Amino acid sequence: MKKPLLTICLLLGSFFSISFVYGDNPVGSNTEPKIDLYGNKDTYQKVSLSNIAKEVVYIPLETTNESLLSEELQIYYGKDDLFVGDQQTNKFYRFDKTGKFLNKIGNKGNGPEEYPSALYFYVDESSHSLFLISPQTKTHYQYTYEGKFLRKITFEESPWTVQKAGNDFRNPQNLAQQVSVRNIVETDHNLFIVYAYQEAFHCLLVNKSEGSCCNVKNEWPGFVEDLKGGPDFLPYWMASSSQDILLALLTEEKMEKQMPRFQNVTHQQKELADRKSGDNPVVVVAKLE
Repeated sequence: MKKPLLTICLLLGSFFSISFVYGDNPVGSNTEPKIDLYGNKDTYQKVSLSNIAKEVVYIPLETTNESLLSEELQIYYGKDDLFVGDQQTNKFYRFDKTGKFLNKIGNKGNGPEEYPSALYFYVDESSHSLFLISPQTKTHYQYTYEGKFLRKITFEESPWTVQKAGNDFRNPQNLAQQVSVRNIVETDHNLFIVYAYQEAFHCLLVNKSEGSCCNVKNEWPGFVEDLKGGPDFLPYWMASSSQDILLALLTEEKMEKQMPRFQNVTHQQKELADRKSGDNPVVVVAKLE
């Protein structure tokens, strides 16, 4: 099946749409389907996870003195590893796909190979490196997966994200003020568009063949986790991946809210049953159809 060509269009006012087209239909043609993010922001529907995913995996992030995390995280699920940035401490970590802690990435400080502050990161899997993003110092700090310092790149404007074009890394400007698209995941049957609107985060599920849309807001209810019977699946807004997956983050508070359903999963996975209060969150991976 041919993949659709995606374009993002900011129109007049606060209307924000994403267009997609199949085969040889040109972008901008009259037959081009439109997805109105603004118009669908209040269209909610509860969907079973089995309708969109073939498998769900629970990954408890290992808790050590060196890898203790808050619950405000940025997560990247790569081909080989899982990367986590802590928004509260400005520290960055690498775990394997089972959640085992591997190493920290970089050190916070004022040394020549350290970063004084950093909020976000970008993973470049082609070079096996991370760019730590520091809006305060207008700089990206590049490290290997193992945490070795490579270089720093300074911009005239404060960078809040990274855009890669060929071998160059750019600092995108002119982002949408009303609606901000954070991530788009595409499968043969669906589009999943994670976006922010007025400090609320949403996941819009689009059926590509029907053109129908429904919205899962970043609060209960989410997708019904009927594959293993675990807690409702809420796509996490600060998560991205190079794989065909959606990610959710189970904090201690969210586990407590749905303890009976979380216990369904602990009976199937010893690492979850052994969790203690104060342990790192659990990353939930939905592998999409």
